Amino acid sequence: MLYPVFDFSVYSIKTPIKNIKHFLFDLKCCRDRILKGYCEKDAWDMDRWFLEVVPGVLDCLREQVDSYPSNLPDKQVSENGGASCGVQSISLEDDGRLAEWKGILKEMADAFRAADKNCADFVICPTEKAIAERKRAMALLDKYFDDLWN
Repeated sequence: MLYPVFDFSVYSIKTPIKNIKHFLFDLKCCRDRILKGYCEKDAWDMDRWFLEVVPGVLDCLREQVDSYPSNLPDKQVSENGGASCGVQSISLEDDGRLAEWKGILKEMADAFRAADKNCADFVICPTEKAIAERKRAMALLDKYFDDLWN
């Protein structure tokens, strides 16, 4: 769970000086999230922050993507058994690689969501399923890390 920037549970009418200190710290966190995308509170639970933020970013990329990695295999070339001559006469819509790339992005986001769901219980010893989901998500991220752009 992302920590809220303003945590009103720490404010008390009995401690006005502490309230000012907390408020200034919360303002700093607001500024950091706006300028850097994260703040000190996110570092308190960075694994959960990562598992909550990355799937949404991957979904956004999947919705807006208009290209695919060059290392995705060309299904048409594989079916014909020949090599490509370099110039593709197939549009992106006709080529199955764009749909395949969107599927890979969806699979990556779903794997991170599953890892987050399994991590949400705050279990000291994670289950084999939770470890497997996290490893699958990280393996996909590692494999396609250089291709996460539009």
